[in-house]
Amino acid sequence: MFQNRHGVGRQGRNAMVCMALFSALALQVGCSAEEETAQAKAVTPGASVESGASTKLAPLSEQDITGAKLPGELVCSFSVAGNAYLHVAGNVASTADAQGVAKLGDRVEAIQAPGGFDGMLHGTTFKGDRLAIEVKLNGDAEGGGGGESPHHAATATYLLEDNPSRTLEGRWQCGP
Repeated sequence: MFQNRHGVGRQGRNAMVCMALFSALALQVGCSAEEETAQAKAVTPGASVESGASTKLAPLSEQDITGAKLPGELVCSFSVAGNAYLHVAGNVASTADAQGVAKLGDRVEAIQAPGGFDGMLHGTTFKGDRLAIEVKLNGDAEGGGGGESPHHAATATYLLEDNPSRTLEGRWQCGP
């Protein structure tokens, strides 16, 4: 049997080469997996919606609304079954944008529309970085007695980046 000057035969040398190659390959695979995981977790603002991220509007919580600290003297809200899905504030007789919030899954999105309160009173299109919502009124105002503002039956159609549009039927109510 052949041995080199270190006393290691051909089979032993081949085994050591295989072990070294296997160890190097294992290190490479382990590092690649960690890099891919870190890259998958990184989120770039304004990037496409992540796989698995919600593309459906969700009801806003009271904390979502108060935490937004929206400027404006009057508000409009689109709701379904008593749950607000869109909440926007603006000033009367103002050219400043009305500012609002909507929620996709568990992520609150900022939206705005031109014309302040007057511009959104009868429905309009609200836009954010990744989201557009159009509110259309369906019929005459209803309710409004006892100090409460009247509301309209309304449709909110929303579009999120490259996803198909979705529609919610609810009510649009504006006032103090």
